[in-house]
Amino acid sequence: RTNGAKDSFRGNRYTGSLVLPQNEEVPNRKSTAKRIADEYGIGHASAERAEHFVDGLDAAEEEIPGITQEILSGRIIPTKKML
Repeated sequence: RTNGAKDSFRGNRYTGSLVLPQNEEVPNRKSTAKRIADEYGIGHASAERAEHFVDGLDAAEEEIPGITQEILSGRIIPTKKML
């Protein structure tokens, strides 16, 4: 089992590890959520939750055209059960 390493090569004492562990971020690169969070002064988890909210709005708009504007204006308030 290679755990993501191509052809079982995971580096050596000269190259170091060429395959990052599963949950480790690529060095010197920020995720989109972290960049947006930094730009707006919020936590990255808040940016990720906002992404899920927008995805939900997009799905709702496909089913019921015009509902996005109703939700954003406050005329329709989604309940937790609806989410």
